[in-house]
Amino acid sequence: MEYFRPVGKSDHVVLSFDCELGITLCNNSFKFNFIKGDYDQLRLFMDRNWKKEFEPLGDNVNDVWNYFKSELERGMKLYIPMCKGNSWKQKSTWSRPISAFQKEMINKKYRVWQTYQETRDSKRLQEYKKVRNCVRKETRKLEKQEQLHISRNCKSNLKLFWKQVRNKSSSISTVSYLKVKVHGEETLITDNKDKATALLDFFSTVFTKEPDSDFIELDKVAVTSEMSPLHITEYDIHKRLSNLKLNKSPGQDSIHLRVLYEVRSKICFSLKHIMELSLNIGDIPLDWKSTIITALYKKGSRTAVSNYRPVSLTCITCKLMESLVRDHLLKFFISNKLFSNHQYGFIEGRSTVLQLLYILDKWTKLLRKHLT
Repeated sequence: MEYFRPVGKSDHVVLSFDCELGITLCNNSFKFNFIKGDYDQLRLFMDRNWKKEFEPLGDNVNDVWNYFKSELERGMKLYIPMCKGNSWKQKSTWSRPISAFQKEMINKKYRVWQTYQETRDSKRLQEYKKVRNCVRKETRKLEKQEQLHISRNCKSNLKLFWKQVRNKSSSISTVSYLKVKVHGEETLITDNKDKATALLDFFSTVFTKEPDSDFIELDKVAVTSEMSPLHITEYDIHKRLSNLKLNKSPGQDSIHLRVLYEVRSKICFSLKHIMELSLNIGDIPLDWKSTIITALYKKGSRTAVSNYRPVSLTCITCKLMESLVRDHLLKFFISNKLFSNHQYGFIEGRSTVLQLLYILDKWTKLLRKHLT
């Protein structure tokens, strides 16, 4: 750093310094645009004799699953277009106020696109492009007006300014810089790999594994009926696929819930075959054993490792099989009255809210009895 004499009549010196900055370029990854997917063709692609195709693979559940996943991914690449980032996600509300004309143009764009999807008429495609360009022109006007408003009020409203900066940032990290103690000294961690290691070390320390010796023996209850074998039907799989929440994230297999939902009528048999094979041999595919662990910020300082909680993202098809096994076990427990009357969580028809109402009712009765 060097300093020079003031410029003109100013009493402030001029500072000259060199600053070396490291810039990491982020590649804009392409993702599937699930909104504009041609699911009719994808259903036709997945409509095949899965029993015949699974025969050469034998009883290896991992090979059967990998073949099914590869065919589904091949169909996705053929009939679902790609886009950059998460631009395919639709927002439930408008990010900025728009006029009635702009709303009408946006709705018209969607109507023309649906018509083109049904007819595949080139005239409809040209009409769609004209409406799309008009909508883009109007939205750019709104963006310019919003940016002009932010720039004029940046000194009085810093919160709005930094919100705009975060929205335009090319790289977003869900985990902030972390502070950890190394050999008694506090160190700031900026590398993503070091962050993951620090979070892993912390999550490992707070995890407790209870020994079997501390298990409290429950009262013996006579079982009136034996547990019947688990029979998985295509109807049960179709019912659960129809109730999927499409805004959830996929697991290690990267198969989005929207795809499973759209082709549910064509993949019920294949999933049934994989699940039955898994139950018979006592093993599950490797993808079902893997999970994506994401650290979510809860409260307090973002630089503290203790203020993050892990969330696991497992395969949706694995969760589907888990729900079938769970319902079968619950049916056996409820029919034989193996649950305690004090058990309110994880049972259909009961909840923690019902438990609170029950205890409040009991306290009220005791108070009335004491007062009388």
